Amino acid sequence: MFKNNFSPKIIGLLLTYSINSQNNSIRGIRQISRLENLMISFERCLTYSKIQSEKPKFKKKDKILENGLKMVKFNLTIIQLNIEQTQK
Repeated sequence: MFKNNFSPKIIGLLLTYSINSQNNSIRGIRQISRLENLMISFERCLTYSKIQSEKPKFKKKDKILENGLKMVKFNLTIIQLNIEQTQK
């Protein structure tokens, strides 16, 4: 049917171009989705930067939070107690 209309060279060239165009369209779709993800992340950063911060939830009696962190020294003493029964 197509034997007289197209030469094998043209058919091979058309197949090569069709495969390349498919790869190029897939690559284009990937690039568009990456661009969309980058735009959405930028929009989220802008949105989060406009949110007002909440008041801190600690009591004024908490001196560690008021005065900053301080060094605390701990002493650990281990006591061993042995109980033995004596026979009478």
